[in-house]
Amino acid sequence: MLTGIVEWGEDKKSISTGYIFGKVEFTQYSPEAPVKVYLRIEGLADGVHGFHIHEKPLEDTEGDVMDCCDKLGGHFHVGEKWSLENQNGTKHGNGIQIVEGKKTECHTGDLCNNIVVDNNFCELSFVDTKISLFKDDERCIIGRSIVIHEEADDLGMAEYDEEKKNIDKYITGNAGKRIACGNISLVL
Repeated sequence: MLTGIVEWGEDKKSISTGYIFGKVEFTQYSPEAPVKVYLRIEGLADGVHGFHIHEKPLEDTEGDVMDCCDKLGGHFHVGEKWSLENQNGTKHGNGIQIVEGKKTECHTGDLCNNIVVDNNFCELSFVDTKISLFKDDERCIIGRSIVIHEEADDLGMAEYDEEKKNIDKYITGNAGKRIACGNISLVL
């Protein structure tokens, strides 16, 4: 069994715009097994917040939180991502869904995409089959980062007046500023 974790609080290397305390814990019993995800966080503003695994680890924890979190790249994905140049790549989304009569998939790091905070508290658990904790698996998330956003993720499905937002929804969704981030570390 492997366990990965991101923790926020005093003496933790994760950062946030306000004081938050808690963790995201990942557990996988074998390379073939799904990953169990458990999240418990206090201190976030009430509402819905985007929640994803991003490509790069958090290396800089000094300075503006949003600047540090912006350096983590896009959503983690194994395979080709959608872009204006590659419209056959995988779009950002909410799990496997049917769009315009076609089955589409989402990025590897899209997870549940949104968390709901009530009374500054969020607790959630779910199972994910797109990620892994085993280092030999290309879907491994150890050494990558979790990002929590200021707003709800649009799941790549909203329509906007601004052309840039309509393009961004397919790349990373529109979930507002990155307000908390931290590295996924293997628990030994």
